Amino acid sequence: MPTYFAHLATITIRLPLDIDREAELRALRQAGIPVNAQGQVEAGYLFQRDGRGQKRFTVFRWFAGDVDSRPVQLRERQAH
Repeated sequence: MPTYFAHLATITIRLPLDIDREAELRALRQAGIPVNAQGQVEAGYLFQRDGRGQKRFTVFRWFAGDVDSRPVQLRERQAH
């Protein structure tokens, strides 16, 4: 069976999907994610994903360092 790897985000924040841009930037900064006035991350890597289905939120995952550094090994998936 294959072994899966994941990278642990430095900061993960979930915000409402319909939040206005200024409130989104304030929330990201308050969480400790370094973004500029245009919403671009100033250091590290920011991954954004919208909620699926009926979920009305956006998940932001910020990695302070290189995304390829120090992956965490997950247990093997079991076939069902």
